[in-house]
Amino acid sequence: MPTWIAMVASGQTPVVTNNAPAEVFGGEQFCFDLTLSNSGSPGYSPYIRFIIPPEVTVDSATCLGMAISVTTVGTFPAAPGNQLTDPLTGTAVTGTSGETFVLFQLLEGALVAGGPDTVIEVCASIASFTGIGRALDLKTEPVYQLGDTPTGSNGPIVGSRATSTVIPTVMTFASANDAPEGE
Repeated sequence: MPTWIAMVASGQTPVVTNNAPAEVFGGEQFCFDLTLSNSGSPGYSPYIRFIIPPEVTVDSATCLGMAISVTTVGTFPAAPGNQLTDPLTGTAVTGTSGETFVLFQLLEGALVAGGPDTVIEVCASIASFTGIGRALDLKTEPVYQLGDTPTGSNGPIVGSRATSTVIPTVMTFASANDAPEGE
């Protein structure tokens, strides 16, 4: 009787973690990290799709202290048809009317499981006219432009979209009590 051994390959799964702060001052710049990692076989030509509300603008993005390519694709139109074409993959990306679609292109050719995570520092600004206390969603989506091959023969691989919310604020309070315990 023949013996069969099944081998299961771990697929490429790009994952992005958005570490945007929960609160930021309206009218000011804030910086945060996007961490891109892989939990499977190599994924080729990684980049991040970043979808932001009209009150937020991207000022810069760096990886390992070097500036990376930041491409503004456009502003999403009203529904129906609230899609823009990703110029790197040719696929349609859906967003809310008025949101801006931005790409962060990395310098590295591939991400591998067990390799170091890629950390992108993004600096953005919130417009001064933004309503205080209004939640603003920052959406990130990791992509392997060439998918699971260096030639892209199997098409792109798109990871799950993650949303981080920032809330414009006017001030923050900190309190401390240095009173003696009274013993």
